Amino acid sequence: MPTWRPRLNALGDELRFVLLTSGANVADYAQAPADAWQSDLLKGLKVVLSKAEGEKCPRCWHYTSDVGKVAEHAEICGRCVSNVAGNGEQRKFA
Repeated sequence: MPTWRPRLNALGDELRFVLLTSGANVADYAQAPADAWQSDLLKGLKVVLSKAEGEKCPRCWHYTSDVGKVAEHAEICGRCVSNVAGNGEQRKFA
C-alpha cells in the first residue's frame, strides 16, 4: 500500500492551497479516526474534515486567528497584510 504522507508533506504549508482550504495537516494513516473518509481511488489515504477556527479574511477567504491584528489593515489577516504591504509570501507549488 503506497504511503501518501511523504508526498503530501513535501508540499508543506502549501498543501492548504492545493486543497483549497484554510488549513491542512498530514498525520499517520494508522492514527486516523474510525469515521475518517477512506479513498477507494487512492489506497492508503484517509481524510478528516473539520471546521476551521478563527475569522474569515474578506480578502483571501481563509479562516484564521489573526484577522484584524494589524491596525493599519484591520479587516484582513496577517498573510494578506504581508502580501499587500510587505514582500509577500513565496510559494513553490501552488
